[in-house]
Amino acid sequence: MGLRYLCLLILPIFGVVLSTILGNYRGAYWWGLNFDPEYQYLLNSASIALQKAPAYTDHPGTTLQILGSIVLKASHFWQASIDSSIEPLAQDVLLRPETYLNHIHIVILGFVAASILAVGLISFRLSKNLALSLILQVAPFLSDTTIRTLNRVSPEPLLLCLSQMLVLLCLLYLHDRLSDRSRWLWIGLGICFGVGMATKVTFLPIILSFLPIAGFKLKFLALLVAMLSFAIATLPIVNQYPRMFGWLTSIATHTGQYGSGNEGVIDVANIPQTLNRLVTGNPFYFSLIVLSTGGWLWFRFQSRQEREQIDRETMIASQKLLKVLGIILAIAWVQIAITIKHPAAHYLMPSLGLSGLLIFVQVRLWQITAAHRHLLTIERWLSVAVLTICLSIASSQIWSTVSTTISFANDYTQELTKTQTSIDRNYPTCLRVRYYISPSQAYALAVGDEYSGG
Repeated sequence: MGLRYLCLLILPIFGVVLSTILGNYRGAYWWGLNFDPEYQYLLNSASIALQKAPAYTDHPGTTLQILGSIVLKASHFWQASIDSSIEPLAQDVLLRPETYLNHIHIVILGFVAASILAVGLISFRLSKNLALSLILQVAPFLSDTTIRTLNRVSPEPLLLCLSQMLVLLCLLYLHDRLSDRSRWLWIGLGICFGVGMATKVTFLPIILSFLPIAGFKLKFLALLVAMLSFAIATLPIVNQYPRMFGWLTSIATHTGQYGSGNEGVIDVANIPQTLNRLVTGNPFYFSLIVLSTGGWLWFRFQSRQEREQIDRETMIASQKLLKVLGIILAIAWVQIAITIKHPAAHYLMPSLGLSGLLIFVQVRLWQITAAHRHLLTIERWLSVAVLTICLSIASSQIWSTVSTTISFANDYTQELTKTQTSIDRNYPTCLRVRYYISPSQAYALAVGDEYSGG
């Protein structure tokens, strides 16, 4: 038993190592495109640490800003206690932004690793199936988007943590007979949704997870807790609510990206192009969603006679699994529909984080079906076979992501050297103006300063 628990440490630790490797190849946070949105969040975190209201409220992103401010103050206090020559916090953040970004990243990465570990431990404790637990843990490594998230200081790693919190709540729901009316379970769901919405509004489809809640009172309780959690998590920007909601309304009511274009929901003519961009960026995820939808239809409409032959306890378990499967798929399809308008893969993060649970639930349903049909070998080895497939896909995806990161870094460095040489040779006396992709810490700080209200 102890060895099995130790196995559940492997993937969280590997995630930390992989993040370090990617970080070394990606370079400093100010290098190239790495600074967006890292420097915006760094300086807005500094604003909160200095007891000023942040100006960057687009996401709204206050969860990350509050966490960042706590890390900044703790890091500065610790460093000042060792070295008395350290500048005051405001000046030191500007002098050594990379140091503070690295400290924030370490804390975020710790949360990610802890959430992956918690999912594995709780799953194993409830299911007593190591392979199923490892399937949940390997899920973040099945997508290039989630792998790259491991090295960022952005809302996405926190969304990944919150989606793992939702996975934990679903596991408790599936293994507790009285979970439908468990007040604490739905309070946890309300907190998860409220904090998720404060982290980034792309968490909105997760509201569909409220559907299994039994009775109006418990639904109202979960919604009330969600609203309170959102309010607490966005306290630093409470006076900017009109601006924030105005921005979000503009995005929702215009056909273009980020509130541009004509009035309307979406430009239908662009859907094929944007959908193709999303699918090619996450082929495994979209294949999983399509196949899982077919699986849900098969389980949903299989013969009534077969379902009636299963004992009551197994029937209840199957119904819960089928309900969770349907809700995860609904979340995924709504997430895709929302993201089509702004086809950036990281906007899929909330539902991407549920991929492991999507696989887990279907394996359990197929195991129940196999047991009912006396296919005991399939029931016993199915989870191991699926885990093997997931590990193979994850290995391929990790290799692809690391290779692409190295290739991009090398190409960018060569292009930068070529450009710099040309400028030095042909325009030695000209004023040099940095732009968005310029590898300049000063420019990164200037952008962060602009988005933090100056």
